[in-house]
Amino acid sequence: MFSAVSRGAQVTRIVGQGRRLLHTSTSRLSNIYKIQTIEEFTEKVSNSKTPVIVDFFATWCGPCKMLTPRIESIIQENEGKISLVKVDVDEHSDLALDHEVSSVPVLVAFNKGKEENRIIGLQDTDKLRKWVGDFVKKKAEKDRGKKEEREKNLPDEPQSDEEGASETREPTEEEIQESKKPENQLNVETVRGKKRKFTQKNAEQSKEKLKNLEKESAVTYLKRWKNEKNRWKFEKLKQIFIQNNALNEDKFDEEMWPIVLEYLEKSKGASRKFVIDTAEKVIQEVDQAIEEDSQKTALLKGSRYLRARELLQILH
Repeated sequence: MFSAVSRGAQVTRIVGQGRRLLHTSTSRLSNIYKIQTIEEFTEKVSNSKTPVIVDFFATWCGPCKMLTPRIESIIQENEGKISLVKVDVDEHSDLALDHEVSSVPVLVAFNKGKEENRIIGLQDTDKLRKWVGDFVKKKAEKDRGKKEEREKNLPDEPQSDEEGASETREPTEEEIQESKKPENQLNVETVRGKKRKFTQKNAEQSKEKLKNLEKESAVTYLKRWKNEKNRWKFEKLKQIFIQNNALNEDKFDEEMWPIVLEYLEKSKGASRKFVIDTAEKVIQEVDQAIEEDSQKTALLKGSRYLRARELLQILH
């Protein structure tokens, strides 16, 4: 099994000559970058004021190699209206997990640091061009709408003192009290507010669907490993998901736990160490909580604690 890369870890890779092309942070093509550090991702994506497409890829992924020249060409066609940031999921598994990338290739569209859309798998050039074009067009329409709204909200030309005198008097106490009555209170929800709520709701629903899909995909992966090894193929991102969520009953129920346990028992190297460290940390946290408050002994019966102990027993 491949080893998992923990958050913030620096990985040194020794690659045979000719096996892998070394990249610099900035591509020879304009507006195309390959991420080297988390800080660089923050600068190029999270803090970017212009639209960005993030290409999550892996060097061992055949479809990724076919997708890359297509999306790079389309980015160049847009002449600076949009940037492309490439993230190797093997080097930056933490970024892949942060953005819930469970398979590659994945293209994620960001606007001002927020995800707007994503497209999964190898796509033909025409479909990619339309997807990128729609994203750029939507961004331009948003900017145009904001400009029009700002202009609409500009104050009118100032009136002379004589013209405005009758309109600037202080309201009377009676008028103030009258305005506070419920029937005189306005409860107007702007179009922008409605759109914001709708977008937020859709984003939350999409995120929840993606989480469920990721869970279901991992369960299918484990069942195939257990029962259909001739059809099973190792996938590093699923390996990382299983390691990170093995103790979580919401991700793997009691029916799946024995399979998860058997799967993780085969772990080696850094992957095995990560699982052991995670289990030991859970046990230490529970022991410390009980030491500080003896009333918390119920934690010893929690599934997370019991799974951690069982996992350590088979791995040590």
